[in-house]
Amino acid sequence: MLFDLPTTESAIQTTTTAQNPKISPIDAILEDVFGTIKQGHDYPFATGALWSTHELMAYILRQIGPAHIVFSTWSIATSACDRLISMQSSGEILSISALVDWRVQVRTPGVLTLAKHAFSNIRVSSCHAKAFVMQNDNWNISIVGSANLTNNPRIECGHMSTSKTVADFHKSWIIAEINNSKPFGMDMRKAKHDGRT
Repeated sequence: MLFDLPTTESAIQTTTTAQNPKISPIDAILEDVFGTIKQGHDYPFATGALWSTHELMAYILRQIGPAHIVFSTWSIATSACDRLISMQSSGEILSISALVDWRVQVRTPGVLTLAKHAFSNIRVSSCHAKAFVMQNDNWNISIVGSANLTNNPRIECGHMSTSKTVADFHKSWIIAEINNSKPFGMDMRKAKHDGRT
């Protein structure tokens, strides 16, 4: 075995940090798992439902400062949408561009209405991808994983990168799909998949 994973939450990282005052129990977990985010580091992680993606994003934003957010998700909960809008109102988030799956219209139509009024850009499409990009003048963070913007009580995993190349790649296809520029060669809202399930 190359490394030992703790029995609870885990992320592989190359540095550890001193304990800082905790803001919440979730922040204490994220502090233990991720510590201080470092430029040039990647952070593969797994969680047993002890934190959500929007909580991880808030933790990162407190370290990197205000940033523009671009994301894709299959599902978004009211609590996650409210948290993002609150962080945008407080200046922690500079802008929000979102690509969401068409089922959001059915599952959480109120959230979609709220997001359309508060986010800079949003598009409903056929999307199962969960990719989150946070960028400012100094940082380029991307998170790709299994978790949506929900409080899902399941095992989730993902990979966080501080690479500008990776962040720009994910931002590029998400923004292209939001703008209906057909980055996949078709309008994904109308795509037929030849009987594939």
